[in-house]
Amino acid sequence: MSCVNLVSNPLEPELLSFYDNENIYGVFDMEVRNEILYISCGYGICILDISDINSIEFVDSIQSGYYTRYSLDVNSGFIFEGGDLAVNLFQFDSTALSLPNKTIPHNFNLYKNFPNPFNPSTTINYYIGSPTFVDIVVFDILGREVYKIIDNEFKNSGFHNVIWNGKSNSSEAVSSGTYIINLKSNNQNISNLKIMLIK
Repeated sequence: MSCVNLVSNPLEPELLSFYDNENIYGVFDMEVRNEILYISCGYGICILDISDINSIEFVDSIQSGYYTRYSLDVNSGFIFEGGDLAVNLFQFDSTALSLPNKTIPHNFNLYKNFPNPFNPSTTINYYIGSPTFVDIVVFDILGREVYKIIDNEFKNSGFHNVIWNGKSNSSEAVSSGTYIINLKSNNQNISNLKIMLIK
């Protein structure tokens, strides 16, 4: 969700844009590099594309553990994150996230869920390369359908995310274990993702 207001007086700043996403809560630190916003928050690091302030896009997330964070630094293809229990160092392809030459997938991609392992719910991120009908279904490790998250819904191209609350089609909480997220487009299998629920 985004909202935009114009700044009429620089001495009285107004809200330019607002981004609301379940991946982001408990923000500790932020840094902007090449129109990419890195946010150190509750579960880890969230990465947003802010090249168009009217349409902020979720790019990816990095789960880095459960602890209080104090600082975030992005430099030369590395992300440094400091907290009360650890200092994390992540390496990433800085050229892939540089705008306007940022690498955007042109097909369909199912990205790792966040958090994983999870309890009781998790966010599943995916990319649609062209407008199409989409199915996202949860299966157990034996291939039995557990929950239909998206049932033949039309989606525009771009990044999307959905939340699975760890329940079955009959609204019952499922047991701990490994599950498979399946992405289909026009009834064709596109991608599978293995996730883990721990209670």
